[in-house]
Amino acid sequence: MDRYRGAPTGEVTQVGVDELFFSTTDRRGVITSANSVFVRLSHFPEEQLLGAPHNIIRHPEMPAGAFHVMWERILSGRIMAAYVLNLAGDGSTYTVYATITPLGDGFLSVRSAPMRPDLWEVVSRVYASSLATELSARASGASRAEAARVGAAELTRALGEEGFAGVDDLIRTVLPAEVEARGRALEGRPESSVDGGFAPAHAAAADARRELGALMSRLDDYLALADSVERTRASLEPVLAAMGQGVDGAARAAALTEQRVLVTTATASADLAAAAEGELRGLAPM
Repeated sequence: MDRYRGAPTGEVTQVGVDELFFSTTDRRGVITSANSVFVRLSHFPEEQLLGAPHNIIRHPEMPAGAFHVMWERILSGRIMAAYVLNLAGDGSTYTVYATITPLGDGFLSVRSAPMRPDLWEVVSRVYASSLATELSARASGASRAEAARVGAAELTRALGEEGFAGVDDLIRTVLPAEVEARGRALEGRPESSVDGGFAPAHAAAADARRELGALMSRLDDYLALADSVERTRASLEPVLAAMGQGVDGAARAAALTEQRVLVTTATASADLAAAAEGELRGLAPM
């Protein structure tokens, strides 16, 4: 364990459905701000959180491969959404659904209670497989970075066994399911019940839920279009290959034709030179 964390105690803290908490970091993952809910659940004083790496709350059962995937995505400007098992400063464990978004020169992470235990169970199996692969790699002498890459590859493979085409497919499935489930659970609750100064976010979440169906419908249309484009591309590949072969053949034919023209021209020039030489010799004095 590093200098920030002790061993897990086995105690589990349940995140409230109406609790929404956030933190911001710079591009290195160093915490630059945190709200009161994060401070309370992490069991670290705010002054210790600020300036610390965000992995101050990393749980040892989280595979490095998951964070490897996360950093690849957010550093390239894409969002990351995932279930994360966290370890608080007092050794207790709490699980969140986190969405990490590029924000200026850093990142914004918004977390809430996981609302789909069935999906979290699937992801837990994937994490366990990834972690086992990493531990095996480390035991064989791999560095932490190498083990993280191996773990990321195993994570993708394990997702395939669970029926997901990859991380993008997982996000497209879990994110709307979490938003919808949380929206249902919060129906009828007063906005003032949201902790951490997030009453406006609570109201915005209700609006977001109403838009979710339309957005997902549009996403389905985009995915169908992408599939159509992919099928068209695949069908055009043989045609393009044949065209390429035709162009290559034409180029070779042109080269041969050019060679024949050059040879013919050179032969004619040689014949002309020989004839001229004969004529000049005839003019020479005896």
